[in-house]
Amino acid sequence: MAKREIDTESGEIDSDSLCTPAKIYEPLAAFWDGRIDCDPCSNEHSRVPAAVSYAFGGLLRPWGWHTYQNHPYSTNDPWIDKAIAEMKIGRVRELVILCMTATSTRWWKKAMEAPKRNPRVICTTRIKFNGPNGMPLKNGARFDTSLIYYGARERAFDKQFKHVAMWSTRGR
Repeated sequence: MAKREIDTESGEIDSDSLCTPAKIYEPLAAFWDGRIDCDPCSNEHSRVPAAVSYAFGGLLRPWGWHTYQNHPYSTNDPWIDKAIAEMKIGRVRELVILCMTATSTRWWKKAMEAPKRNPRVICTTRIKFNGPNGMPLKNGARFDTSLIYYGARERAFDKQFKHVAMWSTRGR
């Protein structure tokens, strides 16, 4: 998916610069007892309370035990490959990915089938991402989004995110 320019009250921004809203990162921090270890896809406007945030170089640097990933939607493949690699070597114990729901794509299939862990997928309501000023954009996303969870606490994850869930399933 190509980046697109989005008109906001403060000017135009590209779609890869949008930020995770509080209704996602606050419950996630609570799910992990107040600590998100790593946000490898951060940017200068992000409000995600991660111990380590990479605005650049997240594909090259090590991730953390509890990692949250809201990668640029214009470059899905390398981020999914990195997530799989980090789980495979054991550096990431639990991973949550906020992504576009794109079930017919190659990267989605890899996300569902490549890791040894069977992911939990919550198809969310349309999310209003935050703009650079930290405020929700006027309009919601033009596409459906999903939260993909890799970890052993599926029921707790489902409960934590029931406020944004339309439906959920296992990845395979």
